[in-house]
Amino acid sequence: MDIVLAHTEWTSKQIIQINSCRRYLQAQTLADICTLQGTRLLPFILNGYSPPQTKNIRIATFNQKRPHPKAWQTWKRFLLTISNKFGILHDPLDHG
Repeated sequence: MDIVLAHTEWTSKQIIQINSCRRYLQAQTLADICTLQGTRLLPFILNGYSPPQTKNIRIATFNQKRPHPKAWQTWKRFLLTISNKFGILHDPLDHG
């Protein structure tokens, strides 16, 4: 959400929509929705599908219903600010 809040282009309503999608996808950080290499978004993130169930223990999970289709449109617009249409990040995560 820091990325979203750092840009003034988003309205309050759009910020809520983006946050709802993020919570639905159980993403606390950008790393949660990227490949292990940190170079691209996971495929289900681009499509807005529910994340695959994992057996990893998480510190927190979100109880978020699936957001409205308009929220997913805003989510996809947000994703294009951090990646190209194929989900390749403009600025890969630093694992160093």
